Amino acid sequence: MSISTFPFGKGFAITILALIFVVDCGDYDRIYEVRDAIHRILRSVELRGARVLILANKQ
Repeated sequence: MSISTFPFGKGFAITILALIFVVDCGDYDRIYEVRDAIHRILRSVELRGARVLILANKQ
């Protein structure tokens, strides 16, 4: 996932105040993909100053 996959893309002037990222910890095959996505999101310019909540769900 990249910031360009958000619904509005980069062509719009939007302000992101908060982001909730839900992780399915039971999906072991994708855990490293999720880790990389979280790192990209946290480094993105669009989210600078935004609050980020990461929820880990294991069922």
